[in-house]
Amino acid sequence: MHSEYMEVYNERFRSQMIRCNSSLFIMIYWKLVKFLYDYEILGLLSSEDNSDKIAITNTTLQ
Repeated sequence: MHSEYMEVYNERFRSQMIRCNSSLFIMIYWKLVKFLYDYEILGLLSSEDNSDKIAITNTTLQ
């Protein structure tokens, strides 16, 4: 009786941990995407032409 209860409890705990970890991963992923977008590394949604910014960056790095 006790071992069956522990088995069910462990199974529930394990599934809860997986659910928690996956939601945590998704949250971290979206924070990273927002961070990258804020610094215009992605630039997916910006309609402006960034070629002048890239050229300035390239000349600065040389």
